[in-house]
Parts: sequence; C-alpha cells; structure tokens
Amino acid sequence: MEASLNGTTFYKAGTISSKGNTYPTRYSFQDAALNKTGTHFYRLKMIDKDGSFTYSEVKSIKFSDIKSLINVFPNPADKILNMTLNSETLENVTLAISNLQGQTLLQKGKVLEKGLNTITEDIHSLSKGTYIVTIKNIKTGEKTLSKFQKL
Repeated sequence: MEASLNGTTFYKAGTISSKGNTYPTRYSFQDAALNKTGTHFYRLKMIDKDGSFTYSEVKSIKFSDIKSLINVFPNPADKILNMTLNSETLENVTLAISNLQGQTLLQKGKVLEKGLNTITEDIHSLSKGTYIVTIKNIKTGEKTLSKFQKL
C-alpha cells in the first residue's frame, strides 16, 4: 500500500502479503498514521513473484479535523457510555444520541481540545436497544458516527 499527500509523490504505507490463490480475495489495510486531515491519496503496488509490479488506480480519502470515534465503550453499555475522539484543533461539536428510527434522544454541545478527548454520557434512562452516536463539527458540518448497544 502506498500513500500520498499530493497525489503525485507516494510513500510506502504498509505491506499485505498475498494469500497465494487464483480466485478473487478481499484484502484490507488500515493506515495507522496519526494526525491525518485533508485529502490523502492511496494506491496499491502489486508485486509478482518475478519482481515485476503494477499500480492500482489512485483513490482519495478526505479526512476531517475531527477524527472518527476511536472507541465507544463499554459496548454494550448499561448506565455510562464513554467515547474517545482525536481532534486536530480546538473544535466546537454537537454530540447526539439517536435511535434507529432517527429520533434524537440526547443532544449536547461540547468543546473538543486538541488531541485525545474522552466524553462520558449518562445513558441509564435510554431503553434497551441499538443507538447511534453522532459527533458533528459545528463549523464544517462534518459528522462521525458510531453504533452502540444499550443493555
């Protein structure tokens, strides 16, 4: 896997070994580099046994200033739900918890400090079921979502 900040100059982001079969196979890779914001470009460099190689089509991913929810725990949860997020800058966000029908059951404004943030919410009043946590950047409108189960 190769990555780029400008779509022209690529660097090695990681390696995935072939499963050595001839039928279609799914592979996955997670770019673990920290502090990704803006647009990043990715391509595969596929190397054959004889050393020859080809490149895949270049794909781009736009990362927001608020990183995705890193962790929602415990999951399932009973009374308290913790969420950890990484923010590139000081950000004003809205935290919302909704049911699967799209009804917002809890909504609060929060300020994320630059770096790792932990948010703790009391969910004891929610009924048993599946819920969605949404963190929305007030300035950009960008959202990140995660599901959790309430016991």
